[in-house]
Amino acid sequence: MSRAMRELILGRVRPGAAVTFFCLPKRNVTKEKGTPFAGPHYGGFPALLAKPGGCATRAIRCAATRSDSARRLPPARLRYSAARRGPNYVAVFTMHTNPYLPHVARIVERRQDAPTIFTLRLAFEDAAMQRQYRFQPGQFNMLYLYGVGEVAISIVSDPEEETMFDHTIRVVGRVTEGLAKLAPGDRVGIRGPYGRGWPLAAAVGKNVLIVTGGLGCAPVVSVIRYVMRRRADYGKLTIIQGVKHSADLIYRLQYEDWARAPDTTVLIAANASAGPWPWHVGPVTELITQAHVAPDSSVAMMCGPEGMMIAAAKILLQHGLGEDRIYFSTERNMHCALGHCGHCQFGGKFVCRNGPVFDYSEIKELLGIRGF
Repeated sequence: MSRAMRELILGRVRPGAAVTFFCLPKRNVTKEKGTPFAGPHYGGFPALLAKPGGCATRAIRCAATRSDSARRLPPARLRYSAARRGPNYVAVFTMHTNPYLPHVARIVERRQDAPTIFTLRLAFEDAAMQRQYRFQPGQFNMLYLYGVGEVAISIVSDPEEETMFDHTIRVVGRVTEGLAKLAPGDRVGIRGPYGRGWPLAAAVGKNVLIVTGGLGCAPVVSVIRYVMRRRADYGKLTIIQGVKHSADLIYRLQYEDWARAPDTTVLIAANASAGPWPWHVGPVTELITQAHVAPDSSVAMMCGPEGMMIAAAKILLQHGLGEDRIYFSTERNMHCALGHCGHCQFGGKFVCRNGPVFDYSEIKELLGIRGF
């Protein structure tokens, strides 16, 4: 459960903040293990479960606002409404907002990582919004360039950096070309975070294998930084990076720094090289056997060209790693990020809502099929 949701339950929200009230059948509600309050996704928003009374009644002092199926009730009545509906109902609270409207964020810092790759460090102009904004590695935001359009970009900073957040962006189209021209002090719109991130909580105590191909691959950079800041919580960390040409490696100094970390191995491959190149020449998948994966105590997380990920997954499966321990970060053309427009539909799933992170068993039947 996000910190913003916990703050809502404990009543630490702005006076007059909008809170939507629902009564849902218990059969439609799931409780997350280890959390006192958890709930379903209602209309695309994370919902909170709360039994009538207790801490949750402190949150209902905020203004109750009308939503799709919410009843407008005086705060004094909200406390008891679920109980009146019967023992099989619970009260659900969720922050009220328009999912299509971006929040204004200011560029605090801009860094050029490569000729076509740059990083923006952002902070919301609304201080309260920044305080309640929380994400998990692997999730993404929709970045809106005013007057041009919107694009889905992975968040690469650490979730504990509460005052700012980072996006590493590659120039590939009209919106990203416009974003590349911005400077500190300029403003963009932000919607998010969206999607399902990496299973880092489930990976605690296990060896983590990162396999990535291409320029930078921001989704797994966030994982590496997360594990590095919590090094004692995880086992051996192996980072395998592949690029087409040695000149495409943009984080050379960063990889060298990571390689010096305790119990960490960095393996890098280029299909072709020019000049001094101290690492492997050939496909990145040739390095997987050097990782010495322990199938009973390892988790693999991958990002990059789909063909590369499929090939790497097959090798890991041959080494005994289970399908449910191999995770892909998938890329599709996302427009709304809410599962409404259908542009990112992936069989019966939507990448924006069910992904972008999937375990191999969830999507193996669709991988490599043209049209999916």
